[in-house]
Amino acid sequence: ALDVFEKWFGRKSEGFWCPECAINPTVIDLLSKHGVKFVILSPWQCEAVENSQGVMVPLEGKPAPSDQPYLLTGAEGGQIAAFFYQPDLASGISFGHFLQSADRLYERTRPTPCWSTRLPTERSTATMSLTETWPSARWSKRSTLATSSP
Repeated sequence: ALDVFEKWFGRKSEGFWCPECAINPTVIDLLSKHGVKFVILSPWQCEAVENSQGVMVPLEGKPAPSDQPYLLTGAEGGQIAAFFYQPDLASGISFGHFLQSADRLYERTRPTPCWSTRLPTERSTATMSLTETWPSARWSKRSTLATSSP
């Protein structure tokens, strides 16, 4: 997918939506090695997030916050950012006909950060530009991935 993106758009992709959101520490290292800066994941894939005091807080089955990126570290130290998609918005775009009306889509996305409105929909593999979606991103907070989905 990364090669196809580069062929069609004339530049390397900065982000990647892994098929079925499949990711693990080895995939993080591999994506980092190939220049990918961020991925989009399911909010239920996150096990814990770092709070403002630097403490990892378990989510205990709750979805990860979708209002900022989090840093993921692979088994060999590769790092990429993770954006956790907004479940209601993703479902509405995929199955709730949010795209039938620009007014309806606007009303559903207006209170959200602009990057979250650029979501690929269910069962898609997509690549995108980090600088287009989050121009001044800094990955200061960490997250850890759950070992299995609920």
